[in-house]
Amino acid sequence: MKRVNLAILLLIIALIALSACSYSVDIVERAITKRASFSIVATRNSDGSITIQWNKTGGDNFAGYEIYITIEPDNEYIGYAVIGAPYAISTSNLFRVDSTLQYSIAQAFTMNSAHVSNLIASNGKGRYFFRVGIIAWDDDEDKRNGENGYIEPWYLHIEENYLINTHIDEISGSAMVDIY
Repeated sequence: MKRVNLAILLLIIALIALSACSYSVDIVERAITKRASFSIVATRNSDGSITIQWNKTGGDNFAGYEIYITIEPDNEYIGYAVIGAPYAISTSNLFRVDSTLQYSIAQAFTMNSAHVSNLIASNGKGRYFFRVGIIAWDDDEDKRNGENGYIEPWYLHIEENYLINTHIDEISGSAMVDIY
């Protein structure tokens, strides 16, 4: 009898989660998967650009923010490609370096209308999903040395070190935009 009650309770929670707002879904997703730790908002602007906003800052070893978009429309689970970062980490025609993403106080990224047009031309129209990653250095600043795999001095080779000595510390829930 207890298993039946537990199953009914889980079903009710799942139904509430499915009908809840994005923020509630992010909370449920975080509790279940431990991956989404903050919410974002994605907005299509009148000029055709898309702005992604968040209000979460990085921790002590903050290295930057990365912005991701689904690689195909209408499928949140297909995989993501990076479209924005503080350093040149991609050669995609959708990617752009945004130096403000190296600062933990940054709270927005705009995918300009030219990049949106490239997205439509390459992947088609539809519903796209965005995420924001908070990137952290693998080591504390006093341990960013050659012994730990950094090119020294680490701060003069920051772009190279960013590529090989960082990890995703936190990832946002997804936000979607219809692009037609």
